[in-house]
Amino acid sequence: MARHAEPAEQLRPARGPKLDGEELASFLSLMPDAAIAVDGDGKVVAVNELAQAMFGYPAGALEGKPIEVLVPARLRHSHRRQRAAFSADPHVRYMGSGLDLRGRKSDGTEILLDISLAPLQSDEGLVVVAALRDITERKATEARLRLQAGSQAASAQIRLELLSEGPLETSLGLVCRWASELAGASAAAIVSAQASGTGVLASAGDKEALAALAENLGDKPSLVSGTDEAELGRGFMARSLPIACPKEAEVRQAALVVIGEDWPDGEPGRTEVLESLAGQAVLALELATVRAERDRMAIAAERERIARDLHDLVIQRLFGAGLRLQGALALISNPTASTRVSSTVSELDATIREIREAIFSLEAAPGTGLESRVHQVVARAGEALGFEPAVSFHRTTSRDVPLEAELEAATVLREALSNVARHARASKVEVHVEVGSELAVRVIDDGVGIGEPKRLSGIANARARAALLGGRLDLSKADGGGTCFEWRVPLRQPGKEQ
Repeated sequence: MARHAEPAEQLRPARGPKLDGEELASFLSLMPDAAIAVDGDGKVVAVNELAQAMFGYPAGALEGKPIEVLVPARLRHSHRRQRAAFSADPHVRYMGSGLDLRGRKSDGTEILLDISLAPLQSDEGLVVVAALRDITERKATEARLRLQAGSQAASAQIRLELLSEGPLETSLGLVCRWASELAGASAAAIVSAQASGTGVLASAGDKEALAALAENLGDKPSLVSGTDEAELGRGFMARSLPIACPKEAEVRQAALVVIGEDWPDGEPGRTEVLESLAGQAVLALELATVRAERDRMAIAAERERIARDLHDLVIQRLFGAGLRLQGALALISNPTASTRVSSTVSELDATIREIREAIFSLEAAPGTGLESRVHQVVARAGEALGFEPAVSFHRTTSRDVPLEAELEAATVLREALSNVARHARASKVEVHVEVGSELAVRVIDDGVGIGEPKRLSGIANARARAALLGGRLDLSKADGGGTCFEWRVPLRQPGKEQ
């Protein structure tokens, strides 16, 4: 079966009579592709209607003009060199030759082209006929598919790293590496704002590009917020995408910044891919926060267990030994032996005191314990409120607060303060925590009052958490206006089952 011939192959120079101007124009009109004929000086001698429509020129507007009028300005110099080289050795060049060719329409829009060339004899001498196809859509589809495949590979690798529970820096570094690669950029970094200031959490790519980012980070806070596209100097541009930081994360604000020398136009899907990678960074931060809280809870539980064992086993045994020695003193008639036994009893008492101090230190470890958790929640809420709530603790018993009740109380307090910040318009907030036969958390504000809230999910959650522990939630109007939020749960008696 005969092979289908490309337009350039159809235009092989043939022996025979030369084409005159009308014959050349008629020949181009019969071609199935847009076609332009150019003479040895690079001027257009004939154009078919398909080429006029492709570039947006009316009939007769291109004849006599240099072919470079259809070439983007930045590429015209190199195009003249390539045209001169072709004129020195004219030959057929087929479509699909792997060249990155661009054309410029009359309105300045650039299009991607596949072009075949063929020399042809005419009355004007040797002319070159170019058959053109607009491949902008095809290239866009290829780029989209390529980005999708890269995005899927990136997602799989990053999630595998997250599941391995490796360091946060490793996961964020993978996000940066894939962002740089898929965006065709020089480098990428995840920048953050914390209490200590702005900084770089992870990065990948060209060191000079990252150095340019570091020099500008302090002067361009919008890069950290993910709302800026800025020049960094040294020939680099930066684009920033926001990262939605988890509420409990140490990082308050972060962004994925991609740095490059040039940003090619017309490549669809790049922003969507970078947004997906920013989402992977959010997932990494969330998992790191959950793991940190899990580790803190595990440490707190282990310290509680050690403290409980010391109290229930060691102290009781030492106390029992001391009592037995005191009872034996009455049976000892030797003064020297009596003095030694009495001294041993004193040493046991001192040891018991030291162990009790150690138990207190374990229970009051930094970052654990009810009081510490309450202060952490209140400090975080102060940022949203614009002022620091007043906090008071009142304890009427030495009874321990179970870890479950401690965590639920911290969660409920966080929700209550968040509601005040969003709805109450308060200028003063008080937090009172009482530990007795019950654990009570009371939040009092001087705002507009509870009224009839449209959404009750936060209140319902707090009420459900109280019911889970056998407690209750009461909402009432505070003295002088505002709202009193009171959450109470009973504390289990030692040695009794719930």
